[in-house]
Amino acid sequence: RDITLLQAILAAGGLSRPGDGTVELSRESAEGRLTTTRILLKDIKSGKIPDPRLQPGDRIDIIR
Repeated sequence: RDITLLQAILAAGGLSRPGDGTVELSRESAEGRLTTTRILLKDIKSGKIPDPRLQPGDRIDIIR
């Protein structure tokens, strides 16, 4: 509960390779459709975008 994307990745053991850094965050919209957002982790770390809070049912995919 109340965990951010970066916190979830760290709790899962972090990234296995330094080059990994693009994530797809998929969640169900208010209309019931699955929406996917591609996020560059470096943008979160640099403060360019906020670290999104996860919601129940969110799916995180690390893109290689």
